[in-house]
Amino acid sequence: MGVHVMVNHSFRRALTVAMGGLLCVTLTAGIGGQAAAAAPRLTGPVFAAADDDPDVDETVALVDDVVEEDTPDWVEADAEAGYSASALGIRFVGESAFQAVSTAGVTGGGDVSVAEAASTTAETTLRLKKIASALADAARADAEEADGTVSAAAATGKKLSLKQYGQAKGYWCGPASGFMMLKFLKAGKSKYNDAKLSQKALATSAHMSTEANHGTAWDSKKFTTGLNRWRGNSFYVQVKKPSAATTRGAFTMSIRNNVPIAGDTVEFSGGAHYNNHPRNKTIGHWIVGYGHANNGKTAFWADPSTTVWRGVSAKFSYSTNSFSSKFLQSNGIVY
Repeated sequence: MGVHVMVNHSFRRALTVAMGGLLCVTLTAGIGGQAAAAAPRLTGPVFAAADDDPDVDETVALVDDVVEEDTPDWVEADAEAGYSASALGIRFVGESAFQAVSTAGVTGGGDVSVAEAASTTAETTLRLKKIASALADAARADAEEADGTVSAAAATGKKLSLKQYGQAKGYWCGPASGFMMLKFLKAGKSKYNDAKLSQKALATSAHMSTEANHGTAWDSKKFTTGLNRWRGNSFYVQVKKPSAATTRGAFTMSIRNNVPIAGDTVEFSGGAHYNNHPRNKTIGHWIVGYGHANNGKTAFWADPSTTVWRGVSAKFSYSTNSFSSKFLQSNGIVY
């Protein structure tokens, strides 16, 4: 389907900047102002594909995590051909970059301004860059462990010196988790409205809207919006129902770069619960990931519910694979 795109030097420059140099997408003006997309061309070092030999079904499932819909046909074909999960993630970034511009064109009535294209493409690309990198990290970790080349540092992992804070109200786990993350990142005052950092400020409609909604719902994306508004950028993205590999990769990549992440968990009444949360309740809860061990196989979390329930530890650890499958499949992670 053709869409009208204003293709000029400013657009190309804006698109290149939006992509952060990850790849180059060539748009060629066609008849009547229509734009034709050349195949996305990867340039620079990008993310080197891990020397793994992924199971096809597992690789398709990983890409499903990214697209949150039916897997494109080429994914399974490339997986069968032996491409690694990280390589598929990189290719999907390229495919989605042009698709993002095309979608913006359709939504906007057929014309895409430089600013709109850059903004839409940047958001899509940032999310996919992170996931591709996370998949690559997880694949490399598996490969290193398999051939015995895991370094002592990698096996030990890393913890950030993040301070735990209890939530000020029973439904403020979102603002409390965001507060811990921003406090560690030395975020200072909000870039959005110059508010002083506090759970109360994060709970307002200017950031997470927690007070107005009596909670910070995953689908509202208010948690992610609040963090990014506070910092004045679009760094944090959310991934729904992450696979174990994606969660592990998110931990290893983020903690390596001294950035805490968040998880929006759901514990069902009568089912599995963590960190001594009451088992007779169904609980939706935000917590903060601040470290990992054994190449991400063990995750370390900070829990703000210490001010809500007795017996809860300020910090706890859990098998990443198990935690992802038990508690992150209703909502997901923000990193």
